Amino acid sequence: MPDENRGWAETVAFSPNGRFLAVGYSNTTVMLFDLTTNPLFGIPLTGFSSQGGAEISLTAVSFSPDSHYVAAAHPISSDEKETEIVICDIYNHEIIATAQELSHQITFLADGNHLVSAGFDAVIGWEFIPGQDLREISRLPISTTSNGSYPALSAHPTEQIVAIGFQNGQIDLWNPLNGSIIDSFKLN
Repeated sequence: MPDENRGWAETVAFSPNGRFLAVGYSNTTVMLFDLTTNPLFGIPLTGFSSQGGAEISLTAVSFSPDSHYVAAAHPISSDEKETEIVICDIYNHEIIATAQELSHQITFLADGNHLVSAGFDAVIGWEFIPGQDLREISRLPISTTSNGSYPALSAHPTEQIVAIGFQNGQIDLWNPLNGSIIDSFKLN
C-alpha cells in the first residue's frame, strides 16, 4: 500500500556504510532514513520536482562510496522523455550537482568522482565535482531495438568499470572513464 503523502516507494538504496536508506517515492520525494536511530528518523531531500506538477516517479537512487552523497534520477515530464539527475549532500540536505539527460538507472563508480546513468538510448559516464553540474565524459549508444527498455547497471566495488545488462541477455563490461568496452558476453 502506498504512503498517503508520498505514494509508492519506487526505488531504494542502502548507503555503503549501512547507516542510511534512501527511498525514492512516486511523488518525486526522496526520504533519507537514518537506520541508527530509534524510532527510525526520516529526512526529506528536496529539489526533486516535475515540470507543471506532472505525476511522475523517481526511477533510481544511488549512494556515493563514502556515503556522503545520494544521486537520484527522475523524469521531469509526464512522458518521461525529459529526466534529470540530481546529487544531494546528505549532511546539509542541499543539491550540489545536476544534469538533464534521459536516465532511468544511476550508479556511482568506486572512486566517488564519477557516476554512470542509463536511459533508453545511451549509457553515459559523468564526472562529479561537488558544486558543479555533472560533466559528460563518455557515451555508449544503445541499440534502438531495445523495445523501450533500459539496461541494468552495476558498478564494480573497487574498479572503475560498470556491468551493463541488456534485454537480449548481453552483458558489457564498460570503462566509462575512457568509453571502452572491456568485454562483452552473452550466456546461452
